[in-house]
Amino acid sequence: MTYTFKCPESSDVLMLKADGDEMLRIIGRDPAAKGIIETTALSAAIDAIVCAIGAIQRHHAQAADAAASASTPAEPNGGVGLHQRSWPLLQMLRTAQAAAVDVTWGV
Repeated sequence: MTYTFKCPESSDVLMLKADGDEMLRIIGRDPAAKGIIETTALSAAIDAIVCAIGAIQRHHAQAADAAASASTPAEPNGGVGLHQRSWPLLQMLRTAQAAAVDVTWGV
C-alpha cells in the first residue's frame, strides 16, 4: 500500500506505507487508508514533524559527541533520515497552510 497525500495547491506526495504510517503517527494520527488534515490542524502537524526531526538530529549529535569523547568511531546514521523522508510532505503542509486548504489522502 502507498499513501497519496493531496492538496489543491501542490503536487501529490506519494509515500510507502511504512513512511506514511510514521508521518501520521508523528502528527498524532492513527494510520488509516483515508483521512484529512484540516486547515486548523496544519500548524500543529508542521510543528510535530519539525520537532521530531530536531529530536532525531539532537540524538545523532549526542551520539557523535559521545563517540568522539570515547575515541571510538561514531555509528553511521545510515539510510535516508526522517528530515529527507518528511520533506515533501512538510512542504505540502506549509503550502496548504499558506493557501488555507486541507490536505487529504485516500480520497
